[in-house]
Order: sequence, then structure tokens, then C-alpha cells
Amino acid sequence: MKIKMVNIENGLQGIGFRKMSSYVKSLNKDTTTYFISPTNQFSLFNRIFLNSDFNLLGDLDIIAQELSCADLLGFSFMSECRDITAQLISRIKNINKNAIIFVGGPHARIYPEDCLNFSDIICVSEGERPFFQFYQKIQNGNDYFDIPGLTYLKKDGSIVNTKPSAPMTNEELTAAPFIDFDVKNKFYDTKKKQFVPMDSKLYKKWLGLNLNIIWTRGCPNKCAYCYNSAFLRYHKKYAQLRHPSPKYMVDEIRSVLKTHPMISWISFFDDGMMALKPEVLQEFADVYSKEIKLPFLTYGTHPNYINDEKVKILVKAGSIFFRMGIQNCSPTVLNIYNRKTSLNKIIQSTRVINKYKKFIAPPAYDIILDNPFATSEDLKEHMENMYLIPRPYVINLHSLRIVLGSALEDNIKKYTNRETIEAKDKNLLHPEATFFNIMHYILSVVKIPHFLFRYSLDHIYNPKEYKTLIIFVRFIFLVRRALGHLKNLDFSFLTGRGSFVPYFLWKVGVLKFYNKIMYEKRNKI
Repeated sequence: MKIKMVNIENGLQGIGFRKMSSYVKSLNKDTTTYFISPTNQFSLFNRIFLNSDFNLLGDLDIIAQELSCADLLGFSFMSECRDITAQLISRIKNINKNAIIFVGGPHARIYPEDCLNFSDIICVSEGERPFFQFYQKIQNGNDYFDIPGLTYLKKDGSIVNTKPSAPMTNEELTAAPFIDFDVKNKFYDTKKKQFVPMDSKLYKKWLGLNLNIIWTRGCPNKCAYCYNSAFLRYHKKYAQLRHPSPKYMVDEIRSVLKTHPMISWISFFDDGMMALKPEVLQEFADVYSKEIKLPFLTYGTHPNYINDEKVKILVKAGSIFFRMGIQNCSPTVLNIYNRKTSLNKIIQSTRVINKYKKFIAPPAYDIILDNPFATSEDLKEHMENMYLIPRPYVINLHSLRIVLGSALEDNIKKYTNRETIEAKDKNLLHPEATFFNIMHYILSVVKIPHFLFRYSLDHIYNPKEYKTLIIFVRFIFLVRRALGHLKNLDFSFLTGRGSFVPYFLWKVGVLKFYNKIMYEKRNKI
């Protein structure tokens, strides 16, 4: 069987997709993996100007021609890529009507009925187990209509949802193949109008010298705005934190380093890594410090799981950065978000991280803005509590994107007099250019005098947008943020032409020498 795996997103991360790609390749040798992305939303230019426009309409015929010669195509995409994916699949079907379209990923799991408008089979669970059963039945010429975890259309047009598929266990995750960073994977070059190999040169252009990866799956939290709140309705075991062994994780990283040896930073994008028990983190730290010895960045932390013991373990192992979700500093909004934490715990967690500021870049705190239900009192209380966070820190601002069918949609109707808004195609990285939002960037750059801060609170509720001002302030913020990373020779955020500097430092051995010095200093903590 000829299988083609296709990832469509505004960047080349595709962490979950890469894991699924390697799994499919372990089952079927004649499998090719494709990445389609017209622009890199994580490039420095796009971060400053908040640009992430898709422009692939003129390329769809070329792409469809390449992909159409397959028996089975597996697609993964985010909601903002839904329309371009639907158009591409339509053109593929015009060329090869017998091709089976198997769709998974975040959008498909939340909106399976929508995806049935242009796909044959939708995977609404973790993909490995359902795909294995589907592949076996297709190979043996059997029907696949009873496989747990799938949604499909019957010939009469009715929708069939099979019973839920349980998520992978720790043992299964430890037995899974390593993440797919094969240089034989193909990338669509919009300038050359053709697919090219994903070699190290392309890697540096899109990902810099940084490896994005995850260790854990599942999330014990039930935040109303998150995809996970919908996943938990599907199967309660998605609340369980699951992970392969620490040794597996280290070996997986080593497998990528063999392909792309210039990688100098590892970014863990887990939702729940900090929720692991201290003894598990310590086991990982011991193996990682011995076999990898590269600085890493810890994303996706939650205030409830931050304590001095865990932070110290990770800093000593090489963590030079922490990103934590605050989301909001108004108890009312936190309640609507179903964030089971307190303002005291949030401030306490920021102080724990701040204790290690000599060894790490300024931590990043996630804030969700553009809430249609937040009152002026909520906004004021939020800003007053933000003013209390110890410095230095930086801010990741996100514009609220409501997942239809999520707990957030229900909570908005329950706790406010506002109706929900349909925003499934909204880009969450593009907050509105209001003065309230701009104030977050200003506070992360400089702690303005309290009297001036109090004065500004009377002027932050104007919905007027200042699109030029936000670009200017955001640029200053990004410079400040970059300087915070550069003090630790952390160039993990640089891609494109900017990756030349860290690549040169890696090539001449400066990064290795510096990491050795810092490793010895961290061991004395």
C-alpha cells in the first residue's frame, strides 16, 4: 500500500504528527511524509508584525498532483488551515477518486462532522491504536466500520461514531518508534514550486537550532478553553498523565541529534511535564545530564505543580527557561476558564521561578486576552495582580479562541449574560491592538511607577485599536525578551538567517564550551 502522510500548518513543528508519521512508517514501508507551510509564524518578522497569512491557492494543483498517487493519505492540520486543506483534498479527489482520506489532528478531533465534508475517515482519538486496526483490516480486505476511535459516513449519508478508543499506556508509549525527523521527508517550497528534502539546511531555516518535542501525553487539568476539555468528554483517561520512560525520552532526543547534530537546545512543549512526581523528574535529570548535556526549555507548566524541589531538579539538569500559564489574574475569569488555582498560588509560583533567575532566562507567562465576557472590574483586578509579579519576566499574549462544544462555551452562558462567539478559525497568536493589551507588553519591559500605573488603569478599557503602536511596543518587547535569552547564550528562538549566529558558535565549539561551564555552575546549586 502506498501511503502519504501530510501535515499542513503555519510552521514545521508538527510534534504529534511526526510521532504518528514514524508509527505509520513502522507498519508500512512505502510511506512518504510531506510538510506544507507557506509561512513560518515563529520567524522574527512574523512575530513582530503578527503576520501568518496563508497563500497557497496558486500552488494547490502542483501539490495535489504530487499527493494524488497514493492509496491512502493521512492529513493533520489546525483549525486555521481547515479551508486550504479542504480545497487541497478536493483537488486530490478529482485526480484520484479512489484515494482514501484519513484525517486526524486537533481540528478533526473537535469537529469530526465538519471534516466529513471532505474526508472519508476521521480519527477522534490518539491515532496509533485506531490506525493499526484500520491498516490491518484494509490489508486483509475487511471492512473497518467497528474500529473504536473513528467517525465516518455510511453510504446513506448518516454519520457513524464508533465507541471511544482508550489512550496509549506508558508501556505502549515506551515501545513506540522515535519521532520522525527523517531527511527524506518532503517540504513544499513555495518559491521553487516543488517538494524538496527536509535536510539540515531547511531545518535551520524553519526551526533554527532548536528541537521541539514532548515527553508526556494527557493533562490532569480541565481548563475550559482548551482542546483537552473536549477530549475529556470523549474519554476520561485523557486526564491521566502518561509518558514513556526517561531513558526512552533521552534516546529519542539522541536519535534526532544523529540526523541534525547542530541542534543545541531542546524545547519540551508538554502540557503536564511539571505534574510528574519529583522522583520521575530526577530520574530523567540524571540520564539527561549524563547523555545529552544540552540546555533545554520547559514549556506548559501550571502554577499548581510548581515547587522549589521540581524547579531545582530541572534547573540543575539544564533547564534555562520556564513558561507558565497564568491565563488571567481575575478570580471571576479564572472561574469561567475553570482554572483550579488561586491568585496566591500564581504569585507564589512566580516567586519560586524567580529564585533561579541567575541561571535562567526571564520566564514567560501566558495570558489570554480579548475576553468578550470580562467586565471592566475584571480587567482592572487582572492588571493590579499582574503588577505584583516579580521581575524579570516576559509575556505570551493570546487572543481567546473558543472551541465550540468545549466547557468554555457552556461556562460563558452559565456565568455571564453574554452569548458565545464562534471563533474556531481565529489566530490565537494575534491579540487585538487595544491599549489594555499593549499595557501587558509595557509592564513586561519596565515596571512603571505605581502612581502612573494607577493612572493608566483609568484608560485601558477603550476598545479602540492602535495597530501601529502595538507593532512598535511589541518590537521593543521582543528586543527585551531576546536580551534575556542571550545572557545565557540561548539562541533557541532564532530561525531563518538569524540561525547563522548560533550555527557559527556551535561550529567553532563556543556553545559546547559555554554549556560545560554552566553545567558545573548549576551543579553547585
